[in-house]
Amino acid sequence: MSEAEDFLAVQSYDAMVLDVNLPDGTGTALLRAMRGRGDRTPVLMLTANSAVEDRVGALDLGADDYLVKPFDQRELEATAPAGTVSAPAPRASTITSTAPVEAPAEMPSR
Repeated sequence: MSEAEDFLAVQSYDAMVLDVNLPDGTGTALLRAMRGRGDRTPVLMLTANSAVEDRVGALDLGADDYLVKPFDQRELEATAPAGTVSAPAPRASTITSTAPVEAPAEMPSR
């Protein structure tokens, strides 16, 4: 959980797929902390726990959806927020710099 918190401290994400069982905590605790600080990143919770109480609890904490493992890849694609699984983010076609640009030195003639 601490590694995920470190990533969230320096980067924003279009969406998260978050397992309930993390090596050093729970995904629900991370979700609670995210929502507590106003982070509205869409979160799809994953877990092997299929109990209705677990699903409802995660949704009540602010999860956008809940997927029980094992699952089919098509199910993940169908439940992930639109455009976050199948379509890559558009990339800028122009690079902007505020540094002065020098003309390249002439190539020696042959």
